[in-house]
Formats: sequence, C-alpha cells, structure tokens
Amino acid sequence: KKPNAIIYQSCGNAAVQAFHRREFRLSADKYWEAFCACPDPWELNRWQIFRGYTSTLQEEYFKATESDFEALRMVVDDKKEISLYRCEAAFTAGILMYFGRRDREGAADFYREAVRIADKSPEEENQRMVLSTIPAADGKQVGGFGQRKVKEILVETRELASGNLNRLTLPYWFKPGEKPSQMNERIPRSDGSSIPKGAVFTSFASGPERSSGFTKEVVGHLITVGGERCDCCQKTREEVGRKLLDRCSRCAKAWYCSKECQREQWKAGHKKFCRSPGEYKPGDYVRLKDIESKPELNGMIVCLGDRMPHKEERFGVTIPGGTKVISIATKKMEQLRPLK
Repeated sequence: KKPNAIIYQSCGNAAVQAFHRREFRLSADKYWEAFCACPDPWELNRWQIFRGYTSTLQEEYFKATESDFEALRMVVDDKKEISLYRCEAAFTAGILMYFGRRDREGAADFYREAVRIADKSPEEENQRMVLSTIPAADGKQVGGFGQRKVKEILVETRELASGNLNRLTLPYWFKPGEKPSQMNERIPRSDGSSIPKGAVFTSFASGPERSSGFTKEVVGHLITVGGERCDCCQKTREEVGRKLLDRCSRCAKAWYCSKECQREQWKAGHKKFCRSPGEYKPGDYVRLKDIESKPELNGMIVCLGDRMPHKEERFGVTIPGGTKVISIATKKMEQLRPLK
C-alpha cells in the first residue's frame, strides 16, 4: 500500500482498540496496515506500531499465518528498510519458526540473520531516536515510555537472537515429560497472561534391532542445528575466520569450513546419511511430532525401522519398554541432523 498519513493514524488507533477488546488477530492486521501506510520511515511512533505487530505475533495470541511469515520476510529482505526493523522482523520470524512450526533450522537461520543485520547497522541509523518502551530493572516488565537510541534497542534484540541461537546450537536431552527450563524462560504477554509453553521436549526410542550406539553424544549431535563448527575438522567459525560456514546444498544440515572438508566428510560418511528434505530411509533418526492419538510420543527421537508393507510413507518404530512395532507416517516426523 502507498504511504497515507490518514490510514496510518486510523489503523494505528484501531489496532490499539482491537487489542484492548482482545481481538488480537484484528489488532495485528491493523498494526501491519498502519506500518505499511506510514509516510515517513523515521516517524517517531512507527517503531511502536511495528512492535505492536511483532509482539502480538511473538506472544502467541493466535497461530501465525503464512501471510505473517511473508510480511516478516519482506521486511527482512528490504535493503532500504531501517536495520532496526529488519532485525526485529528476523528475530520474530525465528521465534515463530521454533515455537510455532517446530523448525529448529529455520529458526536458527532467522536468528543468524537478525545478528548479521544488527552487526551491519549503519552508525548514522544507530544514533537516531525512536519512541519505545523502556524496560524495568528486571528486564521483564515495562518501566516507562520515551525516546531511545536505535543502537540500544538493536543491542537488546541482537542479544536475544544470539541467546536463542546459542540454545539451538547446544545439545539438550531430557527424560520423557521433563520440561527443559532453559527453553521456557519467556516473559509474560503484554496483557499479563502467560505465553503457552512451546518447547520441544527430547527423549528417544529405537527402531527394531537398530539401537546400538544411540548415546547421549549421538542425541546431542542430532538435535543441534550446527553452523558453529565444521562437521569435518571441528574447527569453529572463529578459528577459521568465517562469519558463516558453508552448508550442504542437499540436506542443508551439515556445515563445512572449506570445500576440502566437505569432500572429505562426504567420503567419510555424509554420502550415506545425507537426505533431501522429506526423504527418509530405514536407520534414520527422526523426531516425532503432531501425533494426536498418542501425544506422549511427540518429541521423542526414534530410529526408523523398515518401511511398512505397501505403505511407502510409513515406517515401523518400537517404543522403549515395548515389543510391538507401531506404524508412523513420514508427515509425523521431523528430520534431524545427519550422523556424519
């Protein structure tokens, strides 16, 4: 939409009113309309309008739609947009990817983008002022409202994105039903209510006769998103002087510091374990998801057994403590990192 001061004001007011009526989807839509209609990219209240949109999405008052992802992606990709907004859009998309879509790699990609945008923000932009909430001393409540430097807000958002990324690059494993507190430290919503718990818990099961070598170290490798060190030589990004490592173009889950390391790892075993998105084979480790009939299985890491007879899109899995092989559809699986 073309910039329009009248639409900007009316939609901004409508967004606030809708929020107080608890019509959260309408509120988010009006915030977005106001943001798009703002006639001046440095209008002081524009940041509050955009934060109205992103905070409503982050606080999960409703399930984000594909249109929301497209809107955020548009802001992230707009090189003419102020870095503060691009960073916030990338950070918000990362949250939605993880807690909404259970997509760890997708979340990590957006968090990396947020950090990269913040690091490259021009100093001229960093010194500008915007209207913003001022956090209280505990960092969880609003302490006031006033003008703040863009740099201050960028640093805060970068730290949040970097912290979330670090959690995704560390191995976590939990017993069935155990809640990982590290992933549940989320501040209350703007209306004071609690944000739904969205962490993906990790336990494991095994397919028939395929449980050997399934250790905590293996689990740790499977559930990290990678990207911090080379999967071949194990050198970190800092050690090889790279801001971003190269990624396998097929599986997008293996990372390398050089073409030489990529070729060496391919011969060492990646060729056997590399999978295209949606491709599964017996012996693969996957995480179960969205199983409504047996929700206690969701989050479990399992090693796939054989394909079920006459059902190409289903595999057999044996749950620990049992002997019966159950059939799981591939649409109920999440691909994890390859073993090599």
